Amino acid sequence: MRREARQLREKTSEELRDDLARERERLLKEIKMPLAGGQKVNAHEARQSRRKIALLMTLLRERELGIRGQEIAGRESQKK
Repeated sequence: MRREARQLREKTSEELRDDLARERERLLKEIKMPLAGGQKVNAHEARQSRRKIALLMTLLRERELGIRGQEIAGRESQKK
């Protein structure tokens, strides 16, 4: 998941919002609806989808608050 987080951090906020909408749609159509219909669903896929949604929401919130940029800048100044 860390590798995926690094890749997602390189995307723009608009791309993250699009990914979030797509992942929510996927969770609903491919996991929740079949489950409600009595079909078997892969629990691992459901967990991965929920975690990706949480990660996307976290990254968007970090950007909104300006947290991630300050943290990275602080680390880089400490390395020098």
